[in-house]
Amino acid sequence: MGISFFYRKKPKQFNYTPVYYDKHKEEIEERKKKYGISDNKENDKEELKNRIHQQWSRNRSAKAQKSIFGKNKISFIITIIVLLLIVFLIYFIFVKLTKLMGQI
Repeated sequence: MGISFFYRKKPKQFNYTPVYYDKHKEEIEERKKKYGISDNKENDKEELKNRIHQQWSRNRSAKAQKSIFGKNKISFIITIIVLLLIVFLIYFIFVKLTKLMGQI
């Protein structure tokens, strides 16, 4: 240990930059990356318009397919089957009644 009267060593510098962790902000950033959303407002409006248009066209085509191959066709077939059963029952009841009338 040396003794000096005029020269003093400077204290060691301490450079600490605090790091803040915002969990909510991190989750939002992850969602933006996942869904491809940018921070540019003008592009966001155009992307939103395109996404809405695509969803509407998908929904329209799905509804059109459903009406052709969906519930409407099934309900039509069930109605035809029920009507045929009613016609056969009326016919067989009529035939039995005519046979009974013929026996009397």
